Amino acid sequence: MKRTFLTLAAAVIALLIALPLSPAFAEDAYVPYPAPKAAVSDDGTIYLRPAPTRDTEGAVKLRHMEGKTVSALGSDPSGKYLYIEYEGKKGFVRAKDFELADSAASPSPAVSTANVSYFGAAKTGISGDSAIYMRTSPNIPEKPAKSDSNVARKIKKARGASFKLLGEAGDWYYAEYDGTKGFVKKADFTIQEQNANANAGTSGADGAGRLNRPTSGATETGHGAESEKWGSIKIPGAKTYTIYGNYTNSAGTKYYYAAENLKGHYEYVHTLTAKGSQVHSVLGHNVRSGKGKYFHNLHHVQNALIGKSRCESCGASCGSKFRTTSITMKLDGYKKWDIMCLYEIAPNQSTSILAYNARPWKTSTSSYVSTQLNYAGTSGLKGWINPDVTYSDGGKYAMLITCGDKYENNSNATSKLYVLLKARD
Repeated sequence: MKRTFLTLAAAVIALLIALPLSPAFAEDAYVPYPAPKAAVSDDGTIYLRPAPTRDTEGAVKLRHMEGKTVSALGSDPSGKYLYIEYEGKKGFVRAKDFELADSAASPSPAVSTANVSYFGAAKTGISGDSAIYMRTSPNIPEKPAKSDSNVARKIKKARGASFKLLGEAGDWYYAEYDGTKGFVKKADFTIQEQNANANAGTSGADGAGRLNRPTSGATETGHGAESEKWGSIKIPGAKTYTIYGNYTNSAGTKYYYAAENLKGHYEYVHTLTAKGSQVHSVLGHNVRSGKGKYFHNLHHVQNALIGKSRCESCGASCGSKFRTTSITMKLDGYKKWDIMCLYEIAPNQSTSILAYNARPWKTSTSSYVSTQLNYAGTSGLKGWINPDVTYSDGGKYAMLITCGDKYENNSNATSKLYVLLKARD
């Protein structure tokens, strides 16, 4: 009887060892935050682990997660793993795959600005480093163990990102990025100069866009240089794509990304406008030809907002996941952009409207936005206007322009759908 009991006990212990951690065990393995924090995924595939280890056995695989926000409940003692909750599921994820944002219940450390010499007008600084630490004071603590003690925020994958530089203090800039202010090292940044070839519009305070490079005498660039990767955009139902900039053909007349040429068929997303522009033109070329392709899914968003259930081109459902009024786009220091209005153009209008919408430097911001709202309110253009987003003089805007559709009945069609965005403050 005794041997039978011991054998049974050993079997129970072996079973417990083999089983993954239950929620009770898992929750004992992390240090909870005073209040949950928002964390944004930098990776497309995330493993929700039962324990804070590298092992993914028993983990829940979450797909298409890049840019999505989860609730971080705490971290393991090492800080390498976050304990999160997402859509009712809880588990451990690698901290390096997430950008942790401070919640209202856990505000950023106070920043001391006593020694800041403010610029007359904010400048745009382009990060040359892959990680930027925004600090609460213009110094790094001497003891290595405390080197992160005055960090207000760490920005991952920051190379090429635009920061608003408000002033300076010695070897530091006082900067703002995505709502966070702090000190950054001058050595990590280059100043984005104003484009001398740009037309600032009707007034300096209301100039829409600036060219990202001259329209003539330019040389072809491309082939994957980090300096050309100006941002990224995520459309519901499609993967995240890079926004390229600063490239033309050798004559300076066509804008494209050379390395994307596959047997003569270009597919790319790029901007014609310079960093720091008040209005950006973000174009997709040959990127609306099928479900899940780049800007094609913008049409699904359009249909969902105007009450159409299916896509005319691919026949797919335009259901609840497309019923959104915001777009995730990392550009010029902003992440979230609200849809202000959208519309399709009528036959025989492609050439004239594209020429206007792709060149915001030809007008003022107020005139540009007013024109878009008028188009969106015109009957028959499948337009939609967001009543909760209004024009402001200091607002930041972006026009998303799609390529022509296979069901477009005009041989001159070079664009079809226009979506005007406004960056969140």
